[in-house]
Amino acid sequence: MLSRQFVREHPDEVRRALETKSVDVDLDRILEIDDEWRGLKATGDDLRRRRNEVSREIGELKREGEETAAEAAIERSSELKAELDELEARADELESELEATLLELPNVPHPDAPVGDDEADNVEVDRWGFDDLRELPDPVVPHYDLGEELEILDFERGAKVSGGGFYFAKGEGAQLEHALVQFMLELHREEHDYTDIFPPLPINSASMRGTGQFPKFVEDAYRLGGANDDPYDDDDLWLL
Repeated sequence: MLSRQFVREHPDEVRRALETKSVDVDLDRILEIDDEWRGLKATGDDLRRRRNEVSREIGELKREGEETAAEAAIERSSELKAELDELEARADELESELEATLLELPNVPHPDAPVGDDEADNVEVDRWGFDDLRELPDPVVPHYDLGEELEILDFERGAKVSGGGFYFAKGEGAQLEHALVQFMLELHREEHDYTDIFPPLPINSASMRGTGQFPKFVEDAYRLGGANDDPYDDDDLWLL
């Protein structure tokens, strides 16, 4: 999530990001909320300072026996507290609205990233590892055909249980999958001081929001126990 300070200090960059990514968020409203919220926080700090001064004054008046003046100071303190409570309630309301709206903002793309309608407009920046390619036989057998011929990939069963493009790896195909996973784990343990972690597969809404996934990508997630477009709480679970 973009920080409110970044949005406040770089509104033009954020506005360009919204236009580039065709995201409909009212940036002017975000800036208005932030400005009002900061004004309220400054006023709140002043009210707390004044209330602390009155509290000290009450103590001094009581020690000096000035009960009437002390009662008047107590009344002023109560008025300041009521004003502060009202101000803080409004500040909390703005804070919630601001946090929710900031979560809708997209990340700012790199200024050199080309803008296009779809992946066909991507620009190739660099190519690595293609200088020493061997000559390929003609015709080349695609991996999916080769996998089925060797009976190590089963696309038909994969499509039945999951849909097009999924497959079952079986026999030596499954062994190869496991071997690749184990190879990478051992590589990172030995060379990169990697600590194995096996996280829980369901995570709560608060965690999804903390990683920048919600609410922007809620429709792409897999919810447990409810429809994606139903209201959700911080404790509701989603598949990692």
